[in-house]
Amino acid sequence: MTDSTIPAQGAKVDLVMLGMYIWEILQSGWFDLEVLRGKIQFKWPMLVYWWSKYFAFWFIVAINIMLQVTTPLNCTVIGTFIDFSGRTAIAAASNLLLMRSLALWQFDPRVLCPMVLLSIGQWIILLHNMFITTNTWSATEQICLVLTVNRDWTRVQFIYTMSFDLIVLCLAFRALLKLPGASSIWNLLFLDGLAYFIIAFTCYLTVTIIAFFPGVNPIVMYMVSDPATIIAATVANRSFVRVITYHENIKALPTSAAMATRVSLVPRGQRQYHGFGQPETGPAVNMDATGVRFHIESLSRSV
Repeated sequence: MTDSTIPAQGAKVDLVMLGMYIWEILQSGWFDLEVLRGKIQFKWPMLVYWWSKYFAFWFIVAINIMLQVTTPLNCTVIGTFIDFSGRTAIAAASNLLLMRSLALWQFDPRVLCPMVLLSIGQWIILLHNMFITTNTWSATEQICLVLTVNRDWTRVQFIYTMSFDLIVLCLAFRALLKLPGASSIWNLLFLDGLAYFIIAFTCYLTVTIIAFFPGVNPIVMYMVSDPATIIAATVANRSFVRVITYHENIKALPTSAAMATRVSLVPRGQRQYHGFGQPETGPAVNMDATGVRFHIESLSRSV
């Protein structure tokens, strides 16, 4: 692939990604409508979910405008918007996983404080990287061209994000190990988190490796980083919806079935019953779903 064909190939890749992401939004649109209609209770983490979901959408839309529109554009402005929307979508996707892990630790200050600092560090790096590319209008190609990309900061961005996601996944795994009786919720939380990490890590690693090669055309960097952003946002958002709908399905069960489900989350030897068969929430059984010990109703409140 010669340098002259790279913009055309990049435009094709991003057009495919736009089509795929529009399909993803249509597929998950029912969830957003249910929240807006009040059928699913609104919770503040949904703001992070919507940020990741819809800024990823505007990110890929703006890229296609930059590569498909043949009339002169202010490439600097649209390039800055692309960098802002894409990088904040990445940060929001990581934060969705982070909130789940912090919730499992019941927002223990020993875990909360360092992880919040690491998250702030990620946001600072990502926002700084809004300004590491230069774009210009090409009268010959009749598109916006990416002239330069700061490879050092690109490597820092993706290595930091991969490391951050790994730490968050390990925290979730450590917390979930304390839930021997919660096989279904264990599978949901850990396997979804693991799937997100593997997919996002693979995408980010590809970009990082390419960033280490000297002489790579800057547009190639965009070609591999754009799918990484969209795929990471998609997997994180799907995982979030699965947790919320899991909670809604539990609420929809008849009282006896829902109670059986809740009790099944508690290790058998630790169950105590008071009154109408409701398990006691003593020190060994107090399983707040937002922490290491949880009730399923509280899970979606914080994740």
